[in-house]
Amino acid sequence: MTWGTLFERADEYDVTVEAIDRALSEHRDDR
Repeated sequence: MTWGTLFERADEYDVTVEAIDRALSEHRDDR
């Protein structure tokens, strides 16, 4: 992925980051 693509898909990227962060938080809670 290039920075250009990242900025063009900024909205999708933000949603992905939130989903990943939420998944990581749940994983930490399991420990």
